[in-house]
Amino acid sequence: MRAVTAVAVALAACVLLPATCLAEASVPVRVDGGIHFSYNAPEASSVHLAGEFNGWDPTGIAMSDEDGDGVWEVVHVLQAGRTYEYKYVIDGGVQWREDPLNPNTVDDNHGGVNTVLSIDENGEVVLGYMGGAPGGKVYEPVVDEMDLLGTKLYVAIVWHQHQPNYLSDLETGEYAEPWVRMHCIKDYYDMVSILAEYPELKFTVNLTPVLLTQIENVIAGYDGGTGTDEYLRMTLQDAATLSLDDKVYLLTHFFNAHWDNMIGVWPRYQALKDMKGGDTRPELEAAATNFTEQDWRDLQMWFNLAWFDPDFQEGDVALPDGNTVTVKHLIEKGEGFTEQEKAEVVETQIAIMRNVVAVHREARDRGQLEVITTPFYHPILPLIYDTDLARVAMPSTPLPEHRFSYPSDAEAQVEMAADYYRELFGDSPRGLWPAEGAVAQEIVGTVARGGFSWMASDDQVLQKSLGAPYLSTRQKYQMYWAEDEATGSRVAMIFRDHRLSDDIGFNFGKMDGVDAANSMMRSLYSIHKQLADDETAYVVPIILDGENAWEWFRHDGKEFFHSWYDQLSRAEFLETTTVEGFLAEHPPTETLPNLWAGSWISENFATWIGEDEENRAWDYLSRVRSHLLPGADLEAAGAESSERQEAFDRAYQQVLAAEGSDWFWWYGADQSSSLEGTFDEIFRGMLSNVYTVMGEEAPAFLSEPVLLTDTGSAGGGAMARAESVADAELLNGPVFTPDGVLFSHSRPGASTVHLAGEFNGWDPGALLMSDDDADGVWTVVVELEPGRYEYKFVIDGGASWEPDAGNPERVDDNHGGENTVVVVE
Repeated sequence: MRAVTAVAVALAACVLLPATCLAEASVPVRVDGGIHFSYNAPEASSVHLAGEFNGWDPTGIAMSDEDGDGVWEVVHVLQAGRTYEYKYVIDGGVQWREDPLNPNTVDDNHGGVNTVLSIDENGEVVLGYMGGAPGGKVYEPVVDEMDLLGTKLYVAIVWHQHQPNYLSDLETGEYAEPWVRMHCIKDYYDMVSILAEYPELKFTVNLTPVLLTQIENVIAGYDGGTGTDEYLRMTLQDAATLSLDDKVYLLTHFFNAHWDNMIGVWPRYQALKDMKGGDTRPELEAAATNFTEQDWRDLQMWFNLAWFDPDFQEGDVALPDGNTVTVKHLIEKGEGFTEQEKAEVVETQIAIMRNVVAVHREARDRGQLEVITTPFYHPILPLIYDTDLARVAMPSTPLPEHRFSYPSDAEAQVEMAADYYRELFGDSPRGLWPAEGAVAQEIVGTVARGGFSWMASDDQVLQKSLGAPYLSTRQKYQMYWAEDEATGSRVAMIFRDHRLSDDIGFNFGKMDGVDAANSMMRSLYSIHKQLADDETAYVVPIILDGENAWEWFRHDGKEFFHSWYDQLSRAEFLETTTVEGFLAEHPPTETLPNLWAGSWISENFATWIGEDEENRAWDYLSRVRSHLLPGADLEAAGAESSERQEAFDRAYQQVLAAEGSDWFWWYGADQSSSLEGTFDEIFRGMLSNVYTVMGEEAPAFLSEPVLLTDTGSAGGGAMARAESVADAELLNGPVFTPDGVLFSHSRPGASTVHLAGEFNGWDPGALLMSDDDADGVWTVVVELEPGRYEYKFVIDGGASWEPDAGNPERVDDNHGGENTVVVVE
C-alpha cells in the first residue's frame, strides 16, 4: 500500500478548526483536540469508533450526529509515532464497517478487513502504514506502553472445566466417548501447569464433579482391566485382528479432531485422512480396502497423539507424582508404529490423568490458584428448585405439564458437590459456578447453606437484576451481595464480562496469538483508564469454557496464552486475582435488590425448557421423581431395611444424574448434535434405572424417545422439528438462487441471527440475517465461490451456535455438536 497524506487541499482550512466545520464524511484528519473521524450512516441509530487504540471496545467511543445529516463524528486523541487499525460499529454491533474513504486495509482475521492509519512524529495523520505497508505484520506485546494511571484494576480469570456424564456400560463401566481422557491430556493438565512459568499470575479453575468422577472411573477401569472408554479399547485392538466393523469404526471416529489444527499439521495423519473418502457405510467399507495393517496401526496412534497438548508433544514434562512423560519421540517417528507403542501412548495418557487433581492442588498450595466446583450433576439449579422460575425471563413460554419443584434436590446437588470437593482437596470450597451461570433469587439460601461464600453468573443477569437499561463501567466491575431475606444469609456475586469472555472463546482463535493477547490487553487498559481516578477496587471477571476453544487456535493456543500471561504478569496497571482473594480484601458494598432468574445464555433458561421436547423431558423426570419419593424426602421414605435404604439411595442418585443440564441442552431445536439420540437414551436409561434398582418394572413411557417426529410423536430429530415451523418451504437447507446461496433458519425468539462458516473465517458477526416479516425465519443470501463449506447459525451474538436443521449433511464440530455442510458447484 502507498502511504498517503490525509490532509487534502479541500480540508486544509479545517485542519485546526473544530470537527463540526467538516460538512461531510472525510478521511481521518488532525484537528484541535485530536484526530477527527467521520462516517456516513444516515439510517443508523448509533455509530461507535473501535480500534486497537481502545481494545476494540464496540461501545467505548460514541460518535454523534447532532445536526441529523447522517454524518457521525468524533474527535479522539491518538499517540504519535503509532500505527492503528480501526472500524466503525453500527447500531451496537449489528455491523462493523471499514472506513470507505481510506483505501488502506489489512485482513481482520474474521473474513473482512480493518482500515489502517498512522500518526507520524508531528501528530499528522498518514493513511496506511508509515513508509508503506510492511511485507508481513509482526506483532509485539503492547504491555510496556501501558502505564499505571491511578488505582490498579483487578482481573479474575475463571476457567470452567466440564464434561457431561457419558453413557457407560452397566456391566463393564466402559464409556462410549473418550472426551474426558482426551481433554485431560490436552487441556485439564496444562491449563494449570502453565502457572509455574508465571509466578505472579493467579486465576480460578472450576472442576465439575461429573468430570472428576469420570476421570476416577477411567483410571480405575484401566487399573482393574474393566472398562475405560470405547475409543481406548479400539486403540489397543491389535491391528492384525480388526474386523470390517472395527475398521469402519476407526474411519468413522478416529478423525474426530480439528482438521486444520490437529490433523493437517501432521503429514502422516493428513495422508490417512485423505485415504478415507466419504462418510457413508459403503464409502467407508470401500476405503477400508485401501488401508494396510500398518495404516490402521498408524491411525490408531495418530488420533491419540494429535490430542496431546504441545507440551507433551514437544518435550519432557515432570508430573507432580515424580514421573516424567513425553510423546515427542513418537511424534518424531511419525509412522510405522508398533503394538507396544500403542500401549505406551495409552499408559502415558493414564499417567497424565492420575495427576490432573494433583497439579491443581500444587498450584493452589502455592497461592496461585483457587479451585471451585459446580452442583454435583451440573443441573440448572433454579429449574430443579422450581421450573416456574423460567417465567421470570420468559413469561409467555409454554412450560411442562407437570411442574418440577424439588428444593431438596437443589440442596442435595450443592451439598454433594461441597462434600466431594472436601474429599479431594481436604478443605471446603468457597466458590460456586452454577451450571451455565444459572441463578435466581430463590437459590441464594441453598448456596449459602452449602457453605459457599460466592457464586458467579453473567453481566446480562446483572443488568436484569439491577433493572438497568445498560450497565455503567462501575456497575459492571464490582461484586454484589445476594441476600436471602428469609434467613438473612448472603452470598457474594461476581458477573462475567460477556464480551471479553466470548472474545477468547469465539474470536481469538482466528487471530495471531500475540495480536489476540494485545487485543485483550488493550481492552483491559481501556477499562483501567475509565476507572483509574476512582479509589474503589474494581475487578474484571473473565469466565469461560477452559477446554473446547483451544482446538480452534493454532498450536492449541500456546502463543496466545504465553503472550497474554506474560503481559498480565508484567502489567503495572492491573493485578490478577482469584475471586476469593479479591472478595477477602474487597467485600461488596452493595446488595442486589433481586437476583434475576437467568443464565449466561440470553439472560434466560430457554436453552433447557420451553420447547416441546424439553418440556416432554421435564415431564418424564417429574413422573419418575414423584414415583420414587411421593411427597417425602429420602430420609422420610420409610425404608424397611438397610437393603431397601440402599436401593432408595441408588435410585435417588439416578434421579439427580438425570437432572443434569446436558440432557436438556440437546433437546429442542435450539441445539443439535449427531449424539442427541445417544443423549436421549442416556437420559431415559437413568430414569429406567430408578425402577431397576428398586426391583420394579420401568413404565412403558420411558421406552418412548423424547425426540419428536414431524408428526409430533416421539422418535424424530432436528430435521423433523424444522419442518413444522413457519415458512417451511425455506427450511430445507441452502437454496441456490441467481443472486447467491439463500440460507434460512427458524429462531422465533432470537434478537439477532448471523451466518458463520468457513467462507467468512467463522466470524460470528459478519453476516447478519434478517427477519423482515417477524415470522421467526431468518434469511440471508451469500455469494460463494465453488467449494465445500462448513457453517452454523449464531444466535444472539454467540449465545448459541446451531447447525442448519433443514440440511442433513453434517460433520462433527469437535465440540460435541455438528457443523452443517454445503457444496457449491
